Amino acid sequence: MLEFIKVPTATVFLTLLIWGLADQLATEILEITVPIQVREAPGSGLVVSQFNGTPRTITVRLAGRQRDIIAIRESRRNPIVIELDANRIKNRALNPFELSLIEELNSRKSNFRGCTIESVEPGILHLNVDRVETREIPIRVKPGQIQYTVSPRVEPTSVLVDILGSAFERIADAQPHILVDADTFLRDQPEDVALKLPIPLDPVIQTERGQIPARSLTPDAVTLRATLRQRVDYGTLQAVPIKLQTSPNIFNNFKIEFRVPNPAETLTVKISGPLEMINRLTSGERKTFAIINIGSTDTLNQAKYQFFRPELNLPPGVTLAEGETLPAFEIRVVPREIANPERAHAP
Repeated sequence: MLEFIKVPTATVFLTLLIWGLADQLATEILEITVPIQVREAPGSGLVVSQFNGTPRTITVRLAGRQRDIIAIRESRRNPIVIELDANRIKNRALNPFELSLIEELNSRKSNFRGCTIESVEPGILHLNVDRVETREIPIRVKPGQIQYTVSPRVEPTSVLVDILGSAFERIADAQPHILVDADTFLRDQPEDVALKLPIPLDPVIQTERGQIPARSLTPDAVTLRATLRQRVDYGTLQAVPIKLQTSPNIFNNFKIEFRVPNPAETLTVKISGPLEMINRLTSGERKTFAIINIGSTDTLNQAKYQFFRPELNLPPGVTLAEGETLPAFEIRVVPREIANPERAHAP
């Protein structure tokens, strides 16, 4: 009975062994087309891209056992992702960079487990590979149309710029700089005031050969300082009234006489000053007078004519236009007649 059982067991064992050997020895071929992505490894400082027109899929010819081929055929849908870091490209030219796909895939056994890669089409992938470099770049202030009493300047005067190494190599001798157009930020600012403005920087490097974008700036904003020159405008004041101004004592005890009878009661005056104030004065929003000040009797030569020149009550910053003068008037003070002399001497 025991011998009868052993014979079939040995037969089954031999059958399984033969099947196993057949599976090990049988080799199948598979050609599979898969997407491929090549990119820079995080933190590598590299920038990787494929040339325009470079295939985004590859065809891989595989040889392997039937069950491995079947497994790959059924599961190989995800793209192959290749990440390049600084160690992978050490001592090799960056642009253009040639990547041997068969070498790359053979080093990544997990992509086609259990199979041998016989060929890859295309065999070479042509890439753009560059390094990000950090350079210190000066900041320049663009000359503008605004007039300043203190010219615009920035703080700090330079920034750290992240830029592709190949790009910087092309502009290193072309005076690279970051440009600040001060007029853009100062055009509507108050005049004759020390200004201190935080302004953003445009991440573009200017050069004698044109401009190129920067990847980032540190810092990305600076402080702009300047003082705008007060803009001067001109205007004409029509019919400015002439007013006499004196003390009550003089007014009550003296008559004020002009040598020329019926002198002008108004003046026409040309003025200069800040545009806003000139507009207010010429529109009549703010009133202006030509004031003749008659001093105390101690300073007056009674009964004799003296020259008095009026003064305008102009706001700060506004003056007579260059070359403009106000006319002088001949004036004297005369004691008023006493209507009742006897009453004047009464105790």
